[in-house]
Amino acid sequence: MKRSFKTDQSGVTLVELLAALSLLTIVTASAFLLLSTGLNVATETEETSSSRTQYRIAASEITDAIQSGIGEGVVAQEGNTFTIDRPGDALIITYDEADQTLTTNTGVYLTDVEDFSILESDNQSYLVTLKQTDVNVQQFTAKPRTRLVTREIDDDPPGNGEEPEKCTLADIVSKENSTVQGPCAFLNEEKLMPNKNATIVKDATFEQELEIMPGGNVTIGQDAVFDQCVKVRNGNLKVDEGTAIFKGDLQLWPNAKIVVHGEELEDVDAILEHEDITVHGEVINRPVGEN
Repeated sequence: MKRSFKTDQSGVTLVELLAALSLLTIVTASAFLLLSTGLNVATETEETSSSRTQYRIAASEITDAIQSGIGEGVVAQEGNTFTIDRPGDALIITYDEADQTLTTNTGVYLTDVEDFSILESDNQSYLVTLKQTDVNVQQFTAKPRTRLVTREIDDDPPGNGEEPEKCTLADIVSKENSTVQGPCAFLNEEKLMPNKNATIVKDATFEQELEIMPGGNVTIGQDAVFDQCVKVRNGNLKVDEGTAIFKGDLQLWPNAKIVVHGEELEDVDAILEHEDITVHGEVINRPVGEN
């Protein structure tokens, strides 16, 4: 009997194996290149984001320092060193052009700084130039909004000896002509709602915070004492006669008016210099939209 043997010729040739290895090498190299490129882009994006975050933090602190500055000449310059006079410790910033760094009295502030300066403009505001690599913003402005009052007069107005009645602005608004004779003592926080009027013919004392909403008008015929913060939001606070004593802060939003003896006082200096007004806290100009 004859037996036949068949040899299986199926399999991979050497040429096919080399081709497969070459293709696998190309795919692996491409994947590695793509991954490496992605990591580099992510790193650059993270560094750019970090730079912008640091820029925003620095710009915010510089702005806050200038806005809280006291008196005239808030920013003093000596060479490339700028001193911002603010309550508490001053903010001292030094720009090193060679190293392109900003340092403060607490350490390194920013790196990769191409230009830095603080210049006072004509409207009592400051133009800050802060140019940093990878950050598009280069300039911003800041204006001192507080002035510390050192003038002192008698805390207690003379008054007329009458015992004050306990009042609320809500009760006064509900009355005919929104008027009471007084004198009045307001024991709790008071808020005059928008476009409402409240008139106290005689003296008034506010023991807690007073807030006047937009379009509101509070009129006090004689002496007025405010023990806590007073906020005037695009409204009017009037004192027809006597004195106005603010023992806390006086905060003014745009278009807010303090009217004393018929004289409209919209400027901080005018308020501080008026002989019938005393502020023991700060007069603060609030920007539009700030709570």
